[in-house]
Amino acid sequence: MTCSPASTPSILRQSEPDLSPAEYHKLQLERSLSLKEHDPGDRARYLIARMSEYIPAQRRPRTLCVGCRNGHELDHLAHAGFSDTVGIDLHSTDPRIRVMDMHDIDFADGAFDVVYASHCLEHALDPAQAASELSRVCKVGGWIVIEVPVRYGRRGADLWDFESPEGLAALVPGTQIIWSECGDQIGGNRQQAARAILRRLPDPAPAPQFVAPSRVPESELPMLHGQLDSSVRRYFVDEFFERHVRTLPPSSRIVDIGGRRGKQRGRFNLHTHGHHVTCVNLSREANPDLLADACAVPLPNACADVIILGEVIEHLSDAPGALQEAARLLAPGGVLLATAPYLFRLHPDPLDVARYSPDWWARHLALAGFRDVSIESQGSFPSVLAEFIRGWCKHLHDQQQELPSPVNTLAPSPQSLASLTRTCASEWEHKGTDAYLDSFTTGLGIIARL
Repeated sequence: MTCSPASTPSILRQSEPDLSPAEYHKLQLERSLSLKEHDPGDRARYLIARMSEYIPAQRRPRTLCVGCRNGHELDHLAHAGFSDTVGIDLHSTDPRIRVMDMHDIDFADGAFDVVYASHCLEHALDPAQAASELSRVCKVGGWIVIEVPVRYGRRGADLWDFESPEGLAALVPGTQIIWSECGDQIGGNRQQAARAILRRLPDPAPAPQFVAPSRVPESELPMLHGQLDSSVRRYFVDEFFERHVRTLPPSSRIVDIGGRRGKQRGRFNLHTHGHHVTCVNLSREANPDLLADACAVPLPNACADVIILGEVIEHLSDAPGALQEAARLLAPGGVLLATAPYLFRLHPDPLDVARYSPDWWARHLALAGFRDVSIESQGSFPSVLAEFIRGWCKHLHDQQQELPSPVNTLAPSPQSLASLTRTCASEWEHKGTDAYLDSFTTGLGIIARL
């Protein structure tokens, strides 16, 4: 199906049309009226099927269909799950379609999750202006889906040829090609078409703050005093949530994704702070309020003041989707509190998919629409080493095994091994900040606001 694109994106290959705005409007209106009963049929179904592979329709994204003339494209979109859709055209006999020019779209910035424009931009008087409007009404992190004929003879209202998907993308700066192809136009009498799904990238934003908040010195961690049952990682997770939840306004609406009622994993208990908490989990054993996936929570938009993702993101096959869902659920000004392990053992629940760096968090939070981001490093090299030693000693203790003889000579018990680690941690702390030691961390704590 695909063919090689032009080596250099060539935008606007056709000569600029010699039309006044009034002549252009008359020409386009006549064309639209002549096709007012036209059903794009297989052509629309093909593009929508590709779109469905990349855009989660189950979250009912708000969709704008540009140049739809009648309700057929809206019906095809609704059949694929994109039911929250409004159309625009130069004329309308369908209440779902508003009379509007794509050069001047009367919707607010970021009003739509998806902008769908099939066989429209080639008819624009000013394609750069029209593309700018498509981008403007698409939210950051949203998708722009475009199809145009390419390498064809200009006639009538066909004003431009963009030649390739790369030419389309170049017309819409600030986007990234998620999928594209150049191939046969479905039902197009051997014509070619370029198709592209573009992701709107965030505007350049200040780099996230990397924070190492004041807390108990690492040499004083409980597990460095011979306590094997509680992990170093859990200490940081509990400390993070206790510190931030204390600062929330009374009776905040909290959605705890991956949360549980009853059995707690550490000392922090979200349900003792007086907030309205809704637990969402895929496991019935967690006794959740809602049995649901982190990427498709059955709650309305802007229903939460706080979203919690505590040690959850590493278990998800669609981690970016969970951040987008968190942004959807949060009211303006809402906050996401998340923790995730980094240098920590694999712990399937039922999967353990990945470890994510601060750069990953910064990029995907920005794509999801978060702008005010702080990322805390939770412990440095001493904490990572302490957790490795604690976990190993705990495992040997549970298996009723002794430390291997070389280690036993150096530190004959878990307590003495912990004491040795504590002594090293104290020495490192005394020397102050060390870029190498600080490049290690048990995990990250993330605070992000819309």
